[in-house]
Amino acid sequence: MTQKRERQGSRGTTTKGATMGSRAGAGERTRAHARPVPHRVGRVDVVRWTHGDAVKVVNEALDDRFGVFMVRLRQARRRATEPAIHDLRVSMRRLIAVLDLAGEIVPDAGMPSLRRRLRKSLKGFNAVRDIHISLLAMGALQRSVPTVRAYMGALRRREVTLLRECSGSLRAIDDRSVERSVATVQQSLFAAAADPAIAGAMPAVLRGAMARVYVRAVRALRNVNAADATTIHRLRVSFKKLRYTTEVLAPLLGGVPKATKRWMGEYQTLMGNVQDCEVMIAGARRFASTPVTGRRIPMIAVQEALAVRKNSALAAFLVRAGELETRYPAGPVGER
Repeated sequence: MTQKRERQGSRGTTTKGATMGSRAGAGERTRAHARPVPHRVGRVDVVRWTHGDAVKVVNEALDDRFGVFMVRLRQARRRATEPAIHDLRVSMRRLIAVLDLAGEIVPDAGMPSLRRRLRKSLKGFNAVRDIHISLLAMGALQRSVPTVRAYMGALRRREVTLLRECSGSLRAIDDRSVERSVATVQQSLFAAAADPAIAGAMPAVLRGAMARVYVRAVRALRNVNAADATTIHRLRVSFKKLRYTTEVLAPLLGGVPKATKRWMGEYQTLMGNVQDCEVMIAGARRFASTPVTGRRIPMIAVQEALAVRKNSALAAFLVRAGELETRYPAGPVGER
């Protein structure tokens, strides 16, 4: 990428990130420079997508997500706290979502390798994130379940080990290689836009990609089983992809209402609460089964409290599970 400028993270951290073309802010939002004007067809607003809009939106989103990723990576390298690791993971998922869309247009731009590297790095932070989730929850349980303190001590010792490993994983991320790969993808997108045949198909390709993501989420919803938390986790993974894809293509959809953005965050959180409980229950079960005298009995109260918490989170989600079909806009097929 050919230019460098100061980037301002959402936490007030200033750093340098390489950019190509017009730069969006380092926040988690994509600038809507290419808003097409809807035209009326009966009672439905149909948004016209042009190949110029498509290239511009995807490139600006890629530029923005890469910049945010660099900010989050540097923050996490300085101090690998729970918020820093969480923000880095989110930035990586959002960057991968843009690369997935770009891959629909230029599949041979080296993206499979880049996405594999990012996903491998992302997976390396799962264990420390699980520990942080458990520590936050156990802290809230201290008053009602005093015996949780012994468990928290074990979690903190495990956290120290994982953070040491995490620091190595953070240093192992080759950000310059990622930067070069992103630049290659952007150049490939510009080259594709110069080909009339490919450029003319871009709007349909992106619309189809978004529709496929939406269909996968709906199918995951159909398979949700209250007795099997893994089905809810699969829906959560599919919905995250849908949410991030919607964020990228928002300018081509004429924008996404604030109420819809707020709902998407709430819906994802409901599923996340269930998954967090699953993670904590599994961790407590492993700790309780450790062959050390005095651990098994104190952990019973903790496990019971977590079971109650899971049932509450599950009930809250099931009440609103169907909102994916009733609240999500008709954007996946290009209508509003």
